[in-house]
Amino acid sequence: MDKNTLEAAAREERLKYFREWRRNNADKVKKHNQNYWLKKAEKKLKEEKARVGKQETNHADRKGNR
Repeated sequence: MDKNTLEAAAREERLKYFREWRRNNADKVKKHNQNYWLKKAEKKLKEEKARVGKQETNHADRKGNR
């Protein structure tokens, strides 16, 4: 068995294990996915808020220069 064949077999076994684990722990997977997307949305909102705040600061600075 050469190295590539062995690596491919190991990868396939790992994928098989994780597919089975996900099937047996669907509730954990669902909770993890929900938490992931909530954090992702929260991060996006914070970035948007920071960007808008920075734009407002820049506008205030320009008003003082006129």
